[in-house]
Amino acid sequence: MSRKVMSLLAATALSALLLSCGKEEVSVEYVHTSYEKSDFPETISFNGGTFKFSFKADTVKLTRASEPIYLAWKYRVNVGDATGEPVEITSKTDAVEISVPSNYTENTRTITIEAAFTPAPESYDEEPSSDVVWKEVASATQDAALVLIEDFYWAKGNIILKDGKFAIAENMSDAGLYFKKGSSYGVSSEPDTYDGLAYTPSRVKIDLAAIPENDPADDPCAKVGPGLRLPTYEEAYYLYYQEDLDKEHTLNGVKGVGFKNCDYFLPYAGTMSKTDGTISMKNSYGAYWLDGESYEGDRSIYVISDEYSMIYYDLTNTNMASVRCVKNIKQPSLVSYSPKTLDSYKEFNLEVVTDPGEFALYKVELLSDVGDVSEISCTPKVTTVTFKNMEANTSKQDKTWKIFINGKYTGESFVQPAIANYAFYAGHSPAKHDHTAFDLTVNVDTDLSDVPVEVKSNDGLSMTESASKSDPVVCFSVPENTSCTDDRVLSIYVNGENTGKTVVQAAAPNPDGFSVIWSPGYLTVKDGAYAFAGPKEVGMFFKWKSRYGVDLGQDMKSSLKYSGKAYGPEETTIAYADIKPDEVDPCSLVLPANTWRLPTTEEFLNLTKGGSKEWKTESYRMCSDGEQNVYLAASGQLNKTGTGVFMPKRIFVWTGDAGAKADNGKFLLWYFTSEAAEAKVTDSGINKNQGLQVRCVRDK
Repeated sequence: MSRKVMSLLAATALSALLLSCGKEEVSVEYVHTSYEKSDFPETISFNGGTFKFSFKADTVKLTRASEPIYLAWKYRVNVGDATGEPVEITSKTDAVEISVPSNYTENTRTITIEAAFTPAPESYDEEPSSDVVWKEVASATQDAALVLIEDFYWAKGNIILKDGKFAIAENMSDAGLYFKKGSSYGVSSEPDTYDGLAYTPSRVKIDLAAIPENDPADDPCAKVGPGLRLPTYEEAYYLYYQEDLDKEHTLNGVKGVGFKNCDYFLPYAGTMSKTDGTISMKNSYGAYWLDGESYEGDRSIYVISDEYSMIYYDLTNTNMASVRCVKNIKQPSLVSYSPKTLDSYKEFNLEVVTDPGEFALYKVELLSDVGDVSEISCTPKVTTVTFKNMEANTSKQDKTWKIFINGKYTGESFVQPAIANYAFYAGHSPAKHDHTAFDLTVNVDTDLSDVPVEVKSNDGLSMTESASKSDPVVCFSVPENTSCTDDRVLSIYVNGENTGKTVVQAAAPNPDGFSVIWSPGYLTVKDGAYAFAGPKEVGMFFKWKSRYGVDLGQDMKSSLKYSGKAYGPEETTIAYADIKPDEVDPCSLVLPANTWRLPTTEEFLNLTKGGSKEWKTESYRMCSDGEQNVYLAASGQLNKTGTGVFMPKRIFVWTGDAGAKADNGKFLLWYFTSEAAEAKVTDSGINKNQGLQVRCVRDK
């Protein structure tokens, strides 16, 4: 039996005794509490807080005053559908402070404050009620700390210090605390320099250099709340691709990066130097640590600025940076892989089995110590992947592979051995040669004592020498190529494998061949540059050694006229009279410059001395030396006023030689009167201002 009930019974008994003696009745007095008011708002921050609730205590007198009996009461804080633990108040009070926990989740929730008051008995001979009746005294909606952006929940602010704890900043523009990579020691961003204090979140007086770092397991987000962690490399990429780069973003006077299709913001929070503790680049630069690392172990980081942004690895040991947390959903992980070891340098397949965690899409990566990267995407439906036909290790050093999932090292690696019993082509000299005899050297890279090196040619020549680790260079004496028509092509084989490397030994000079190499067609313009028309096509008309060509098309007729547009090679509007002759050899303008030139009189005569090997009346003639087939299309001549084409069914082509008269240039003239008609080179009747075709040559 409780003390209160015993007191009540004692008082009742005493009262009855006094009544029986005719004395005045003894009363009982109760102190009863009820809710009065509070500062509880309608909406509460996701960081929670402490709120004051006021109560009033009424004394209930049943008859006459005696020692008051305090009636205990309780309150509880209900979070969403979860009923809170009761807190009993056993002594008189006019106010209590009630704390609401933080809501570091993606969902808003209702906070309800309930109280259960013990009512006073209506007469002194009654016992206080033992029934507990909970009644709501206040309620509010609590904001969520996380927002959904491209499949992942991100905190609405950087990590700050609040009431001696790590918390999420309520303003997305707040710089918050700076952290070294792999450290949960936070440093204030408010002073201009480090003030000697760090927070874990407990206050710690420590030298800047003594702050620990580079612990992959040290995550400051976990100290904010168990449902938070650092973002991974992959999660940050989803955010990165939502950056709104089209406009400048400012929040509460702070510049930063805004994001498409959502009200989200990362401030240019600046950075703190690890060496002298100075803070710089606020409002122009920000850096945010990520959970992930490169092959070498460099921590991944998201860098933003008013000039660029990128997600990369901290190769330069970045100074202290900010932290923006994400919801700690279960990350994908490695279950197994096979084979566990490789016994050869050769190609390999690797099967990787994963656990997707709570990710809808994630990637598995193989990274080597020499920079090889291979990746495959996975889903909850496809959790086993195979890396097929991974290249052989053709180097002389072992290659170490590491397995990463979503940019985070799994801790698993394996070695691909260096190549053994190898023989590789390493080089040869010369790359080409004229028709005369020469020495061909082939260099081999091998660890073998005997490696056959063979040279085979298209004309049946075959030679074999032996190379070795101690003597890797072999030499072949290649005889003269006596063919006047065919180049000799020498193919190089090492250890029976065709290296794909060749040496071209030129054909012997043809004593009856053309003295120069002729262009495949007349000079024209293609894609804004001088080039050559097709073998049987008409090119452009040029005045003698003029820079500008005139295009009249392919159908040569007497009625054709200059249109006012010329090409040099750029299209130009110019009067025909303003196109000057005797300026430059137009063949020299074909790229690469100064490779081609106008032919001489002798070179034209050498071309045409054998007559036509093929011809079509009033269309074209073809000359050949067995190596080159040179077509000359009929075109006529554009008169010096540009108003008509004279003899369009005849061949007229400029040479590079001037005529006997100052106003004349020499040209090739060839009629179609008969197949046997002879070509001639003359300067008669053609002024330099008339337009003829141009054929180019280059020296053999």
